[in-house]
Amino acid sequence: MGVAHPASVVRFGSFQLDVRSRELRRNGIKVRVPDQSIQVLAMLLEHSGEVVTRGELYQRLWPNGTIVEFEHGINSIINRLRQALEDSADDPRYIETLPRRGYRFLIPVEKSTTAPQNPSIAVLPCTNLSADKENDYFSDGLAEEVLNALSQVEDLRVAARTSSFSFKGKAVEISEIAAKLNVANVLEGSVRRAGNRVRVTVQLVDVRNGFHLWSERYDRQMEDLFDLQDEIAGDHRAA
Repeated sequence: MGVAHPASVVRFGSFQLDVRSRELRRNGIKVRVPDQSIQVLAMLLEHSGEVVTRGELYQRLWPNGTIVEFEHGINSIINRLRQALEDSADDPRYIETLPRRGYRFLIPVEKSTTAPQNPSIAVLPCTNLSADKENDYFSDGLAEEVLNALSQVEDLRVAARTSSFSFKGKAVEISEIAAKLNVANVLEGSVRRAGNRVRVTVQLVDVRNGFHLWSERYDRQMEDLFDLQDEIAGDHRAA
């Protein structure tokens, strides 16, 4: 295998790895991964599409010839990496196992020297689709609680409520809102309430390309409202 010169940042799917800081992020949110698993990922990304042998991984992880239970050690490292990537050994999307040989990274990667930026988001007030306009307060309250929950996420920059809610009822393009608020993502949604039931639809938009990173519809009883707010914020972090 030839010598490869790793880039500072490698992107694949919804993930990006900062090789220098050894930080893995998914949609901008930091993913906690053991250091040895990060080292293996970096090596696989360096040689994407090629077989990285078990011997080469041993030399990367234990260059001084440290005596280890290699089979158990490398299997554990790969398993933790797959968990972080939500990958499967039986039906791999990212990491393929070649029995008794090594591993291969399956999808194309994008390499650059641009350091990843801290993720940022604006939560817009939800559109009230109910016949009763008095439910506006309910729609605003739901969006505000989701905003507050996201504000607790480490390394996530969230536009202030007064800034994002200033666009309520205005016909403004998402890209213009994002530019004015200096954010990379926008969470928007709608609420329809009928009696004791509520339907919430939300979309997370990447303003760089206008594509949806994630969307979901929730049908709940009113007494489940607090759980719903936490669920929406949690689903965004997992997206």
